[in-house]
Amino acid sequence: MDIFVGSGGEMYDSKSAGHTKRNKIVAKMLCTDMRPLVMVDDEGFRNLIHDLDPRYNMPSRTTFSRIIIPKLFQEERSKLFNVTKSHNYPSLSLTSDIWTSRSHDS
Repeated sequence: MDIFVGSGGEMYDSKSAGHTKRNKIVAKMLCTDMRPLVMVDDEGFRNLIHDLDPRYNMPSRTTFSRIIIPKLFQEERSKLFNVTKSHNYPSLSLTSDIWTSRSHDS
């Protein structure tokens, strides 16, 4: 995967395309694999991400749950809406599940 580089350098600006792309990759992994949001706060996961790209400062689970994942949801929802609209489906039902383990509450 060409977006991850093991070299050092300047940290990504939080508004940069590189930072945004990495946020989206982590968010998609959390959603696709139905992982708890607390995973982004786990030391081992943070170390893995840092080793893959030391320039990426991964946001907190609060940022993922309040900003990044809802934005990703809206993007995917728009794509789905456009597909269903173009095929004139009369209706569509979807469900989702997102959670944080109570055992990891602070």
